[in-house]
Amino acid sequence: MPDRPGDRNRHVEVRDDDNAPEAPDVGVAIQFGVNVDPEFPVGKPIHLYGTAQGDNALLKLCGGQLTTAVLLTLIRTDKTAGETAVLMQSDRRPGAGPEPDADVTQDEDYREAVSFRVDLAAFFDLPKEPGTYTIEAAIGPHFSGREELEIVQPK
Repeated sequence: MPDRPGDRNRHVEVRDDDNAPEAPDVGVAIQFGVNVDPEFPVGKPIHLYGTAQGDNALLKLCGGQLTTAVLLTLIRTDKTAGETAVLMQSDRRPGAGPEPDADVTQDEDYREAVSFRVDLAAFFDLPKEPGTYTIEAAIGPHFSGREELEIVQPK
């Protein structure tokens, strides 16, 4: 049975990591790690690392929770398939509005960042077969670069 949307949170780790990309001034960046060939064996984890950073305006737009505003879009390029999902489901009830402290009042240079790692194979419940994909992240009006990956038969 596929995961319920909130169950995807277990495939995401929010933590500092040397493999995470440098934070953009405002926005989100992703990569497969430092010096990692984006070719992954069928059935194995596919770790994508990311960093999101927000200024006052983006933090307010995100309700003060960057990870619940990051969208991941995975497109299969060798077949017609794709999906967009929120990186982490919030534990707040939908429509409840922003967190009470989401009205950030710090100076205009204030930035808040978060790094994450997600296992794309489990997160998107990828088929256990070879395929080619692209992945992109977005937060508000900001987009990461597009990354390509290939899932191959184990050698």
